[in-house]
Amino acid sequence: MLCAAVGFQSLASACARQAGLVSAGRQVWAVVLNPWYAGQLLALGLQAVCWMAALRRVPLSTAYPCMSLVLLLNLGWSKWVFEEQVSSGQYFAMLLILAGVFLVLRGAGRGNEGVRAS
Repeated sequence: MLCAAVGFQSLASACARQAGLVSAGRQVWAVVLNPWYAGQLLALGLQAVCWMAALRRVPLSTAYPCMSLVLLLNLGWSKWVFEEQVSSGQYFAMLLILAGVFLVLRGAGRGNEGVRAS
C-alpha cells in the first residue's frame, strides 16, 4: 500500500503538470473542467486511501521518509514524459534520497518497535 501511495502521489503531480500545460492562459472554468485536473484529483484520492491503509501496518517514522520517493518518480516524469532538462546535481540529489530511504528501511527491518498488531 505504501508503494501505491507513492505511485498515486507521483501520478497526481504528473497530471497537475499536464493540466497546467494544457490550461495555460485559459479562463478558470477551462482549468477546472480539464480532464487532467480531474485525473489529479482522482490520483490524490487514491493516494489518501492507500496512505491510510499503509499507516495501519507501517510506523509513520518509516512510511513518511518513503514518500520522498515521489521526488524520484517526478524526476522520471520530468525527463521522459515532459522532456525537461535534468541536471547532474538533480541526479546526485536523487541518489542521496535513495540512500536515505534505504537506511530508514534497513533500520526499520532490524526491529518491530512501534509496529502495532491489528
